[in-house]
Amino acid sequence: MRILVALTLMCSCFSIGGCGDQMKYDMYSSKDADINVTMKYPSGWKFVESKGAYKSFSQVTFLAPRDPKKKIGGHISLLVKDGQAAEKAVVDREIDGLIQLRSKMPSAKVVERKRANMAGQDAQVFEITYERPYKFETMDADLVAVTERMVVQKQKGRLYFFSFVSQVEDRDMFLDLFQRMLGTIKLK
Repeated sequence: MRILVALTLMCSCFSIGGCGDQMKYDMYSSKDADINVTMKYPSGWKFVESKGAYKSFSQVTFLAPRDPKKKIGGHISLLVKDGQAAEKAVVDREIDGLIQLRSKMPSAKVVERKRANMAGQDAQVFEITYERPYKFETMDADLVAVTERMVVQKQKGRLYFFSFVSQVEDRDMFLDLFQRMLGTIKLK
């Protein structure tokens, strides 16, 4: 429960821009017991629950409706990972590993990385921009600039990764939706 309070408090630390209150929302309730949350998500979006290899994590990804004028669609995800070796440094290692992976992409730049103590729990926020292929199935694909923002927190032996990825020009809209969704997460 403290993670939800912490992440909700973290929401208030970000600037809000974009969507406005006229957005309609549907309620998501996880079928996967490892995710074990309910939250609101934008009406018209689709969601997919999935498991990592060897059930190493559980994830729900919310997919924005496809805009034919955009090269890629954005998404917002909640990933839950068992953190049995959950000493204090585990969040730092996870973030370092993610940044190292993303830094291999063209034009990668860490925009923000900060530590936060939310409701007595260590949390990290990072945002990175990079270019990724428009299509992954071809070697000569055009690149598109994206931004990725993530909040990572360890709670009760689990790691929670709440993130969004969007084209750079859609960042403010996705940040607004990200914050609104984050504020509605509840454990079942």
